[in-house]
This record gives sequence, C-alpha cells and structure tokens, in this order.
Amino acid sequence: MKSYPLAFYIAICQYVYMICVYCSYRTTTVANTRPTKHTPPQVWRRRFCTVCKKTFTTYEYPSSSELPLVKTADEREMSYSEPRLLISIWRELTTSSQTRADDAAALASTVTQRLLSEHHTYLTPTLIATITYRALTAFEPTSGARYGLSHGLLTSNRFEQ
Repeated sequence: MKSYPLAFYIAICQYVYMICVYCSYRTTTVANTRPTKHTPPQVWRRRFCTVCKKTFTTYEYPSSSELPLVKTADEREMSYSEPRLLISIWRELTTSSQTRADDAAALASTVTQRLLSEHHTYLTPTLIATITYRALTAFEPTSGARYGLSHGLLTSNRFEQ
C-alpha cells in the first residue's frame, strides 16, 4: 500500500464539528460573522468555546462540493475531488520533500478557488487540467511541464524556457 504525507489525509478528512483550538472540545458557538473582501471569497467568524471560555477566529471558504459536476468524454458525471487533484499535483512536483506536501495542498486549493470563481455550468477533465497546468507552471515551470505531459496538454518533452 502506498503511503502519502499527512497533508493528504488532512485534505481528505471532513470534520463535522468545529473543534476548539485550545481545549479540543467538540462544540463551539459563533459569536460574530462577517464576509471578507478577499478573493477567493471568505467568511470571517469569531468562535467561542463553551468549556474553556476562550475565543478564536476562523476563515472559511466555500466547499469544493459547491462546484458543478465533472463531465467526462463519455458524458458520465462525477463529483469534483480536491484530494484527487492534490495527489495528482504532488506526483509532478519537483520541490524538496519537506515543502512538497504543503506546496501541493496550496496549489490544489488555488485551482479549486479559481474553478469556484469562474462559475462554470459544468467542469471537464481538460478544463481542470488546463487550470492546474497554468498554476503549476507559474509556480514551478519544470513541474508544470511534467504535469502538462502526463495530462496530454503538451505533446513533446521539449519545451521552451
């Protein structure tokens, strides 16, 4: 069985409760909520723990489950999966092993937020691959070229610098 860094497991897990960052109690209350002016859209929340009585702040983003379905070439529909994209990016990154998982998670989040902001009626694997390729190339051209080759966006391993 192949093992992945902790970032993959964190990306895959879905937490039901907002856990207090101080005492790890499972139930907190929202004391204040405001939208932010940042892109991608965020919601700022001040949370209060009912056990330890401390407050903390969270910044929340729209879920990738809000994205439209992915339509494949044979017209099948499947849901968008950011963890799957994260693994795909991680495989192509050539950064050091210490920052590789964090870089892949940040890039997958960037691609997801870009897809959310563009308001497509449906997604295609080619659209997702193209946006990922552009983000990866801007971050690290060598990794972008590897990703482009493995996803059929480039037809040769000879590319211009």
